Amino acid sequence: MAAAGTARVEVRAISFDEAPPARSAVKVAEGTFLQVGAFGEREAAEQLAGKMMAEHLQPVSVQQGGGLYKVWVGPYRDARDIELTTARLIELGYERPHKVKP
Repeated sequence: MAAAGTARVEVRAISFDEAPPARSAVKVAEGTFLQVGAFGEREAAEQLAGKMMAEHLQPVSVQQGGGLYKVWVGPYRDARDIELTTARLIELGYERPHKVKP
């Protein structure tokens, strides 16, 4: 590419309007989730969800309810996994993740 000035590339579009199923689940799986944040605007929730995915905290979903967009990580079925993920979230500066069940 440096010598020729051109190269073949692959371009992929990323759109929050068409979120993949792992991020925007229609049916919520069973288990316990950790809620990391709740926002009045979907865009803010999607930004936080992206940060969670960048930190390899997955699966991440944005759930709508009560006029808010809630960012959930999980589901977890094991208490130890919940503890480890909670500790990681606190380490990243998210001081108040709390457990939720759908």
